[in-house]
Amino acid sequence: MTDAQPKPTACLVLADGTIFYGKGFGATGQKVAELCFNTA
Repeated sequence: MTDAQPKPTACLVLADGTIFYGKGFGATGQKVAELCFNTA
């Protein structure tokens, strides 16, 4: 039997322990960085 749902290829882990899974692109490996975004 095959899994119908694609596996996430990336995850974003926040300082409070919240984890978001999604599709990765670009370089592979583990990185520690600052994430900035604008909701305007």
